[in-house]
Amino acid sequence: MNASKLVAALVTTIIATNFVFARGTDWSMTVVDSTIKRYPTAESLKGWGYAKSLYLYGEYLVYLRTKYKKYLHHVKDWIDLNNDKKSKKNRIINTMDY
Repeated sequence: MNASKLVAALVTTIIATNFVFARGTDWSMTVVDSTIKRYPTAESLKGWGYAKSLYLYGEYLVYLRTKYKKYLHHVKDWIDLNNDKKSKKNRIINTMDY
């Protein structure tokens, strides 16, 4: 997944989270729905990444506002895939570049 695309999606999501623009378009939901359409499963999002984690946090914020369970499930599925049963990361991260 391209980090710059995720950062752009995150910025758009965070900016739009509390705003609904012209004609009732909720851009934060539009960004999240578009991303879920492109990456429908945790496996398709792949592993750890800073930009990806920021995007998922933005998606979680949209869930908190809308209460749409599909957003929460998308975030939870990725967390479950990338953590073991004791909530530890399933791989060692020893650099700030992730």
